[in-house]
Amino acid sequence: LDDILAGKAANPAPLDKIATYSQRLDTTSTSSLAGHAFFNGKNVKYNDDDTPGSLRVYNLPTLFSRIGFQAAPATFFYPAESVVIPLSLYVVADLDSPEGLNLVKEALVSIGPDTRTRISFLHNPVIDPSEESKRPLTSWLLSHLIKSRLLSKGSRKQLLIALAVRVLTESVKVADFSAGACIEFAELLAREIGVKPGQQALLIKGRVVFPFEGPNAFQVADFIALEGYEARKRAEPVISPFEAISPSSIQDDSHAFRATFADLISITSSAVAAIQLPDPSDISLFQARDYSPGYTLAMDVSPAWLVRPREALYDPDNIQLDHLSPGDSSLEAIFDLDYLVDEGHAREIHSNSPPPGLHIELLRGGDEASPIDDTQVVANLGYFQFKATPGVLGLEIRKGRGRDVYEMESVGNEG
Repeated sequence: LDDILAGKAANPAPLDKIATYSQRLDTTSTSSLAGHAFFNGKNVKYNDDDTPGSLRVYNLPTLFSRIGFQAAPATFFYPAESVVIPLSLYVVADLDSPEGLNLVKEALVSIGPDTRTRISFLHNPVIDPSEESKRPLTSWLLSHLIKSRLLSKGSRKQLLIALAVRVLTESVKVADFSAGACIEFAELLAREIGVKPGQQALLIKGRVVFPFEGPNAFQVADFIALEGYEARKRAEPVISPFEAISPSSIQDDSHAFRATFADLISITSSAVAAIQLPDPSDISLFQARDYSPGYTLAMDVSPAWLVRPREALYDPDNIQLDHLSPGDSSLEAIFDLDYLVDEGHAREIHSNSPPPGLHIELLRGGDEASPIDDTQVVANLGYFQFKATPGVLGLEIRKGRGRDVYEMESVGNEG
């Protein structure tokens, strides 16, 4: 490494391979002038606005009070079958753009029988809200449902059908629309949490997850994974004390209790998280970016074979087909069989019990066979195990006290 940094490397090939590898992982200086970091195997790009140290968690009561935003229970969409709803999620996007509409649909489709998240929507348009525009009805529809306290009464199917109808309005201004104030508050909230006009983001229990772009930047599986992570890391520690105090109240299935409990957990967990240092794993979780599926190239062999790749141009455990070098249309790897795992069970003939602690050894060769591995018989079922390369092998009791006490009668399936 010192030779490479000093420009003294005799063979430039390693630098070419490093360049190819960096291109494949998109970790070049062009993609991020400030550099890159890896957290739990995830690549995070540094820039002025989004660094691992800039994880944003807000105290929701303080945030809402500062801008005069009122989040009533009826302004959320609730999963129909879940009793306890500990997570509150705001989807922030330009709801009238194709990307924003797709993000809304992905969020709604992610709601299933076991979902424990309620969802609301914040319109974050690129255009000036005071300008006249001819836009689809998405933002008007959702803002109207929120302002009228009707969002909580709709079903997932009804909302998805309504969102599929892409009707254009007449030229209107936000100020002329009945839900205009709701949209203006949404934009103000987006600015407060550092989301620029038109950007997509998620606000879940005070934590901001952004930025991500494109129609498929955050999909159903991502919403489900985010819910599982937030429930485990930040909701359950807050729910546990309530369960300890009053276990029966947590199972109240009335809509009023679900809404009140969701408000309580959302406010409490955001306040606690805002005054605590973040978990290091939070820093890179869902740093959303376009990604491609990863594949693994491996040998389908017996579990007793210890096989590993010896030669491969690409990492066989992390293959991304759209990041192959130009001209590569296929992948090749050469695997080596390092060892075979030889295992068995030993027992005494008369008592049919294991000889615990007996030293045995594996030998290779003919008349002058030499030991290549040794082990002890364990008390649990008389199990023993060796590692060896393929070949004709012998098994003996190792020289010592064991040979004075035991002799080997037979070896193999009939042993």
